[in-house]
Amino acid sequence: MPAILTPLAVDQIAALRAGDETAFEQLVKTRFDVLVDNARTRLGQQSSAAPRVALSVLLSAWTDRATFMTPGAVDAYLDDAVPRRAADELRKRASLHRFEVHEGVQVTAPSGKSDMTADQAWQQIRERLHVSAEQLEAHREESRTLAKKHAREHVDSVVGRRTPVGAIAIGVLLLVVIVFGMRFMNTGSAELALTRALSAPEARTLRAFPGQRGTISLLDESTAQLGAGSTMVVPKGFGRSLRGLSLDGAAQFVVAPDKSPAFQVRARGAAILATGTAFSVRAYEDDAELFVNVREGSVRVYPAVGKSASRTLNAGESLAIATDGTMRTPQAQEVALAFSWVDGELILENVTLERALAMLRRWHNVDGALADSSLLTRPITARLTLASAGEALDALSRAGNLDVTYDGSQMVLHEATVMPSGAGKTPVVRKP
Repeated sequence: MPAILTPLAVDQIAALRAGDETAFEQLVKTRFDVLVDNARTRLGQQSSAAPRVALSVLLSAWTDRATFMTPGAVDAYLDDAVPRRAADELRKRASLHRFEVHEGVQVTAPSGKSDMTADQAWQQIRERLHVSAEQLEAHREESRTLAKKHAREHVDSVVGRRTPVGAIAIGVLLLVVIVFGMRFMNTGSAELALTRALSAPEARTLRAFPGQRGTISLLDESTAQLGAGSTMVVPKGFGRSLRGLSLDGAAQFVVAPDKSPAFQVRARGAAILATGTAFSVRAYEDDAELFVNVREGSVRVYPAVGKSASRTLNAGESLAIATDGTMRTPQAQEVALAFSWVDGELILENVTLERALAMLRRWHNVDGALADSSLLTRPITARLTLASAGEALDALSRAGNLDVTYDGSQMVLHEATVMPSGAGKTPVVRKP
């Protein structure tokens, strides 16, 4: 019988985004069976791996939870992830099969409970979420000891006798699995540690409200210039074992060189890693895409935290990332619109009046209403200074051929009155 899909609640998604494990447990228990069914369809004869695929997808969702703004976004993420993880599983099985055929041996694939329940799935996930740093280190040490033991046994076994080629191949394969497994564990545990630190109550939340900007000195000697209407979360311990932070909004970073680990900015599910460099990130909630622009040095951009796909950007290069992880090179006017604020102005090229007014609200905290809704789509090309709200409003009014009046305390923009020939520029009426 197909699993019944229970709608997710908005408050549940907000709690999940904040790192509430109870909300995550509800997600696991209501979505696990559905994900298993979807994975079985994709896996065909390898359907016994479906629970493992579902577990992997849910753990990935926990890592990327900060990107979920609506219930629909969560289900879309899960639906998109299942085919990818199932394809990965099939590739692993195919690779294993080729090795068996080539070497004439049989290697047992990782097992999984094909009849796992949602409650059992949650128990496994909860155990993984609560692995301590001491347990991780103990596991690494055990892996290192095991690798050394296998190496010694292998040397002892080949002295005085010829080792079959198949046995050598299996030994090499095991060593490769152990080495790469340890590296993956080190990388994965570091990412998990940062994810937890950013979600912890001890993390500091720094805000620049609409009309405000500010430069923040970080403990590793890097600086962050925070754009208006932006929020940055800095974990406890930043500058020592952690050099990662999260951003909702816009910021320019000047990163202190020759530090370890690499400086990392997380925004809308993506991760931007840099060494000594200057770069900007724009990731407002209402933006259709995330933008990254490099001024000095280089950065490596991962469209999703923990994923292998990435793009390296050098000085003068920019990147736009859609919500589905698609990457593209933005046009020059898009880069100017996204990052001109760093140089103290807003460069608007052929944007709608509606968007121009939204930027005026964000960067100057000036809110204006339009007398006629038909003006919303009027194209605007202008340069608005960030030094003066009055000068920015004047420039916007001239570019849009608008008059400004007031209805009580509400600023209203109208189509400009037609002036006689030679009468000068359109007047802007100020509030008394």
